[in-house]
Amino acid sequence: MQFLLFVAIVILLVFGLLAVQNPTTVVTITFIKWTRSNSLALMLATPFVAGIVTGIFLLVPSWWKKTKQARADKKRIQELEGELLNAVERTSVVEPVSESENTQ
Repeated sequence: MQFLLFVAIVILLVFGLLAVQNPTTVVTITFIKWTRSNSLALMLATPFVAGIVTGIFLLVPSWWKKTKQARADKKRIQELEGELLNAVERTSVVEPVSESENTQ
C-alpha cells in the first residue's frame, strides 16, 4: 500500500513538473467529431484522475460489504459476550468443604 502511494505521488510530481515547465504547450485531441485543445499537463492528468475515480468506484462495493460484515460480526460478539456473562452469573461456584466441617 505504501509503495502504491509512493508511485501515485511520483506521478503527481511529474504532472506538476510538466505543468510548471510547459505552461504554454497546447495539445489538440480529436475523437470522432469532438476536438479539444488544452495544456499538455491537463491532457495527461485527466485520464490519470479518471482511472483513480474508476478504481474507487470499483472498490466501493467490496468495501461496503466488508464494513457491513464487520458490523454484523461486532454485534454477534457483543451478543455472545452477554450470553457468557449470563452463564457465569447463573453458575454457582461450589466452595470446597473444609475438613473441620466434615468431622462435626
